Amino acid sequence: SVLIVICLCVALTVEYTTMGALYQSVTGQSPLYVILTTATLTNVYTGIGGLKASLFTDQVQGILSVILISVVAFFLAFNFDLSPATSTLPDNLAVNSIGLSSFIVMPISLTAATIYSESFWQKVWSGESQSAVKKGGILATVWVTLAIFFIGFTGFLASWNGYYLDDPNLAFFAIFQGSGSSYNAPG
Repeated sequence: SVLIVICLCVALTVEYTTMGALYQSVTGQSPLYVILTTATLTNVYTGIGGLKASLFTDQVQGILSVILISVVAFFLAFNFDLSPATSTLPDNLAVNSIGLSSFIVMPISLTAATIYSESFWQKVWSGESQSAVKKGGILATVWVTLAIFFIGFTGFLASWNGYYLDDPNLAFFAIFQGSGSSYNAPG
């Protein structure tokens, strides 16, 4: 149980740090107040509403994620020039041992993180039947895999087109910076 608590603390730290980095990159202000406010509100609604509140917010986040991915997909389809900014790809985007090792490292780390994640076990515990848990698990695996691939691929596109990626946690959002020569603002 101590290992699970440590893993959850690391996961929360990563989530809050990434959220704070995104806030700071958009506003230029310190992320401390946003992180503390989010942490406080999350603990309050989870403490008051328990599992039902957590499941409800997970559903809301899922719906908002689908909307965000759909909007970004349409943006990329109609407003993003896929021709690279340079004639040759940089060495870090070529096939190399680091990239190939990620085919082994990423699935292992994501599987381990999922097993220690409270949300995985929360869904199993709250499922109405074993059949529903299996169906939900299969559907979630497919959709989450596709979403993660798409979000990761947008970071690759941003790097490929020469956008500045100062924080790898924000690679998905770099596609909107407009700092590269291939950015076409609507209007």
